[in-house]
Amino acid sequence: MIDQLEVHVLCYRQQNPLDYPAGPCRVIELYPSRGLVSRGLRRLRRTIKKRVLSPENFFLNDFDVSTWKRAMATRFDTCLVHYGTMATKFADRLVSSNIPYVIHFNGFDLSEKLLDSEYVRKLRPAVESASALIVVAHYMRDWLIQQGVEPAKIKYLPYGVPLDQFQPGPKHPENCRFLMVGRLTPKKAPVATIRAFAKCHAHYPDTRLRIIGDGSLLAECQQLVEKQRLGQVVEFLGAQPGGVVQKELAAADVFVQHSITPESGDREA
Repeated sequence: MIDQLEVHVLCYRQQNPLDYPAGPCRVIELYPSRGLVSRGLRRLRRTIKKRVLSPENFFLNDFDVSTWKRAMATRFDTCLVHYGTMATKFADRLVSSNIPYVIHFNGFDLSEKLLDSEYVRKLRPAVESASALIVVAHYMRDWLIQQGVEPAKIKYLPYGVPLDQFQPGPKHPENCRFLMVGRLTPKKAPVATIRAFAKCHAHYPDTRLRIIGDGSLLAECQQLVEKQRLGQVVEFLGAQPGGVVQKELAAADVFVQHSITPESGDREA
């Protein structure tokens, strides 16, 4: 289907183009303007230690206007906006350019970000003007309906997995190997996974745990492994590309994953 479309990607800056190439899509970078005022605001943002305002509020529409006008010279039929955070930045300009748009929500943009009243204030008109809304979890749909959105406007489209790329390998019941894959962040609760494994290992000393991922809780996880004296049976592999993840999943006996809602309000998609 996508081969039949002429796809353009509008973004502030293209990140990791080597790891995530855009393929045949034309990439238009709407970079923030480099004027003195803009640089001053960036310095101010870096000095803020407390979350008085969401950092995104400083640059809700602070990109190069001439670049936007050049982008609009290509008459787009419609726009798919990733994610709610970007909708708060681009919705007004899309409406003024008479371009219908669809917002694709991911998770944080309808969970953690909802604690930011300024974000919610800007999100409501963006949602109202959108032609359709895509959500990947039922709690997102529920929140939108509570805000007065017609259910027919909301499309539930959960993320899928190409199962043919993840084929299980032979199992090893005598020395079960557990595998965790995910960012080491509060909502993934890697500390809880390690504690659960410690209890398992106390009864089944031949079990092993391998952890793929990196994040803010890495040091805490490593300290817990050391404290529980699990250094010989728990291995941190760091962030890994998809090919390595596929091989590790095939070799593992059990995939383990916690998922919680931390105090920040961030939730899984």
